This record gives sequence, structure tokens and C-alpha cells, in this order.
Amino acid sequence: MSSSNGHPLRHAFTLHLPSEYRTKGNELVALSLFVDDQQEELSSVKEIADYFSSPLSKSPPADSDLLPFWQHRQARHAQSHIMEDILGTQFCAIWLTQQEFDGELSLPPMPDSELLDDPPTWIEEDYASYFYERWLYTGKSDAVIPGAGIGGGSGETVALPLSAVIRADDPNVGRSPREWESECAINGYIEAFSERGEELNLSRWDSIAHLGGTMQPQQGYPEFGPYYLEFEEGFGGFNFGGGNAQLDLQQIKIDWACG
Repeated sequence: MSSSNGHPLRHAFTLHLPSEYRTKGNELVALSLFVDDQQEELSSVKEIADYFSSPLSKSPPADSDLLPFWQHRQARHAQSHIMEDILGTQFCAIWLTQQEFDGELSLPPMPDSELLDDPPTWIEEDYASYFYERWLYTGKSDAVIPGAGIGGGSGETVALPLSAVIRADDPNVGRSPREWESECAINGYIEAFSERGEELNLSRWDSIAHLGGTMQPQQGYPEFGPYYLEFEEGFGGFNFGGGNAQLDLQQIKIDWACG
């Protein structure tokens, strides 16, 4: 739930990770990422923002309009990690057990509070219309799969399942991405657009999302380790100004830059 406006964060994706990328223990097998509004300019609600920034009381608040937010804070998932970018946009990563991953899907929380302004459009509008990268939700740009065209808060399945392949000959798998030649000389990382990287055609690994290996950020390299996820805007419906993002699975930090 957004600590700025009180509306639910939007589910972007859930990944069942290979064992090498389960950085918080092998019992935590999957990671879900949620994001605050990036497509619209929702206003912050002062009363809600102030409440989220205050210490959490053991007793419910006297103001019934704050009760849904107290209940949300009380029920916070033990493996949730809140992140914030330089623009103040909130992200929440939640590690899941196999049982949680296999569990039934649930609807976004719909808090009942007079403090709330109008909800973000994704709750009421179908994802195929809401997101430019509609192929992730409909399969084809001119055809709709069952369930697409339904509001994101309806409970219908609209996102397509994902599959992964191994980068068998990516020399950077297991290495921390670094930008400068002096750093690369120490850990053996080969930058994609360095002379050696071009010889190996490392730019061929450009994809909508990948785990580890050769990183291709739009601007500078974040100080991340080898266990990270890099993804484009279309992978979950983000707005990175035409750029892409990286999520460090050990530090649980996110970084993105526009294109």
C-alpha cells in the first residue's frame, strides 16, 4: 500500500527464481515486485503520509479513516522490503516461500477511507489498454486472450506466464557488473561495449529481462553484486523514461535510468 496516497501498490511481476538467485535462503523461492503509481501523477494525501511516517501503535487509531492503514501496517509481510527511487516512487519486493508461491491469487486491498482520492486507473481499466507493452497481457496486439480486457482489480488472469533460458556462454555470469576498466580488471567483468565485449558480441544479450550476467544499463552502472535482475519498462509495466532498471537481489535495492 502506498504510504503517500493510501492506494494499493500495483503488482508488476512474480518470479520463481533458480536456486543460485535465492539470496535470502533456499526456502524463499520467489520474489514479487510491487510499484506505486508511475503512469499518473497521483497526489500525496498529507494525513495518510503523516500516518505512515509516524511510529506504529499497538492500538488502533481513534480516527476510523486511518484504521485500514493501521491494519495494513500490522499485517505487513515479514519478507517485504520497501524501496524508494530518487523521485520518491515506492517499490516493494516480497520474498515468497514455495507454499506462498503455489497459493491462490488475491485481489489488491481496497481500503475504505474518506481520506482517499480517486484510485489509479489500473484498478478499473484493463491492462491491455493501460499499458503500452500490451503483448505481455494479451499475447498479440490485435487479439485478446481470455481474461484480458478486464480491470486489474477484478481477479481475472491477464498476465502471461514467463519462461527462462540459461545464458550458457555469457562470461559475466557470477561477476559483479562494473563500468570502469580498473574495476573490471580486478573481478574479470567484461563490459558489453568495451573492445573485448564487442569482440564477444555481448550486446546480443539485450533482452526484456534477465538474471545476472552481462548488464546493459542505460546510463551508469549501479554498485550491485552478481545476483541481480535487469528489466525493461515492458516487463511489468513500468515508466523509466524509455530506460531500464536493475534490482539487486542481495541488497534489495533498485536503480533505474531513462533512455
